[in-house]
Amino acid sequence: MGTGTATIFVEMNGIRGTKLIRTLPNFGGSWGGEFRETACQSSGEFVHIQPCDSPWDLGTTFTTLTLTQNGDSVSGSFRFGPYDVSGVVSPEGTLSLTGTTRNGFTRQLQNARFELAQNGQMTGTFEEFWSSGTTSVSGSLRIFHDLRDMTRVRGE
Repeated sequence: MGTGTATIFVEMNGIRGTKLIRTLPNFGGSWGGEFRETACQSSGEFVHIQPCDSPWDLGTTFTTLTLTQNGDSVSGSFRFGPYDVSGVVSPEGTLSLTGTTRNGFTRQLQNARFELAQNGQMTGTFEEFWSSGTTSVSGSLRIFHDLRDMTRVRGE
């Protein structure tokens, strides 16, 4: 089912009732596919590490998403971190997810906007934001990604 509205009509004994309902795309299930780094920005001491000049820059990486949907609320895991993620499906049908993991640094999945295409594939963009988990390192790292070729592996 896609994004939109539907009107349910009920008629009984000459009395008619209607109810307008919102329809949502189903993001639930397991998804597998690739994302590609599209840009990188660093500041402070992250500049000295030169993460934006790494050989894997602008590379393509395989990932999986495992999502559970209850109405317009979606939660699950993004196996690129790993992140525990959650978000809400917007009235336009896009899914915005956020999540955080720690490994000496705070890594956040930010500004994730996913959309189900007509062919049943998921597309979208997201940012990975790194900052120091300690006060001894200043600065931040922001990596921009483009999600592509995500297809449902399991789930309805």
